[in-house]
This record gives sequence, structure tokens and C-alpha cells, in this order.
Amino acid sequence: MDDEDKLPLKRVEFSLNKFNEVAIPHHLDLLRQHKANIIKYSAAGEWARARAEQTHARRVAAQLRGLLAELDALRRRVRDADLARFDAQTQRSRDTTLRAIVDYLGLIEASCRALVSSSPRRRLPGSSPVSIDRASEAQVAASATSTESVGVVAHALEDDALAPHIQLVVQHDEAALREREELLRGWSELQAELRALHDVWQTAQAAALAQREQVLRVPLRLNYLGDWSQLTFLFL
Repeated sequence: MDDEDKLPLKRVEFSLNKFNEVAIPHHLDLLRQHKANIIKYSAAGEWARARAEQTHARRVAAQLRGLLAELDALRRRVRDADLARFDAQTQRSRDTTLRAIVDYLGLIEASCRALVSSSPRRRLPGSSPVSIDRASEAQVAASATSTESVGVVAHALEDDALAPHIQLVVQHDEAALREREELLRGWSELQAELRALHDVWQTAQAAALAQREQVLRVPLRLNYLGDWSQLTFLFL
């Protein structure tokens, strides 16, 4: 788009203010709320609720990414002479967004480490709740060599009584492991969305920095021309 077809800053200030004062702060506040809920539910062992909060946070991050993309599109419609002021007005939104991204990435790393270290391991056969202890093994052996079958039958009845309890323990461990695996998967999905958000932020930040360098380069060029004019005057 040619510069003459672009808009002065005043023409886009209303939209710009909505981004800076309403839309972006609102989504950053939602991210903070979801983060607090994830921490709370994880600490309480409510993995399903923590997983739901991860999904909400990922959705908000995607919406925030869309807002930054819209903000970048709005910037491209602004006249070159007003870009420095546009970037100055969006600086706070970019800074707070970056802080939210870094904050979440730190939480993800710490949470994943905690989940991996605290997750119940899949038990080996020798350590499974299903396996019987050494004393029980001795009782079975003694009963097996006995001329009477009462001992074997009695032990079998005890095993039958314990079987439902053992099955519940195994199922509980497997359910807990599945919930933690789901939470790890949720962190991975949220991390991917945050990285996509960071890519959009980086594009906006690079454009602002390039504009700043261009603005700083103008006084240097003017000073150089001034010095050259003085030198030319001396040789006349």
C-alpha cells in the first residue's frame, strides 16, 4: 500500500485504544486467572479440572495471537510518518504480552518436571499390588505339602476376598497415571500455542524496532550533511 493511501494516526486511534485498553488487557487477565486455577487444581490433585483450565488458557492464547495479528494489520494501514507514535502507543501491550508468554513457559517447565517426578510408575511384577508377600508364599507352600487340603482352600478364599481390593488399587494407579499423562499433553498443546503467539509478537516487535532504527538514523544523516556543508564552505 502506498503511503498516500494510508491513514493518519488520528483515524485509527479509536481502534488502537480498544486494542490497548480493552481487548489485550482483558485476554491477559484471563490468562492470569487460568494460570492461578491450574496451579490451584494441580496442587489439590484435581487433574481433570486443571486439564480443563489448560484448554481454556490455550483458547485465550489463540485469541490473543489473533488480536496481535489484527494490530499488526492496523499498523500497516498507518502512514509512515505516524508509525513511531503508533509503536510507542502499543509498547505496553507488547511488553505485557511478552511477560505473560515467558511466565507461562516457566510454569509449563516447572509443572512438567513436577508431574514426571511425582507420577506413579508402572509397577514391575515383583512390586505389583497383585503379587503376594513372602509370608503368604510360605503359607501356600506349606499348604501344598500338607496331606490336608483345608489350608489351600482357606488361602484361596482369602485371595478371592482380597481380589476386588487389589483390582481397585491397580485401577486407581492407572487412572492417576492417565490423568497426569493428559495434563502433560495439555501442557504440550499450550506450549505450542504460546510459541505461535510469540512468533506473532516477534513480528510486531521487529517492525517496531526497525522503525525506531530508521527514526534514529535520520538525525545522524542530518548531522553528517551538516558537517559536510561546513567542510565545503571552508574550501570555498
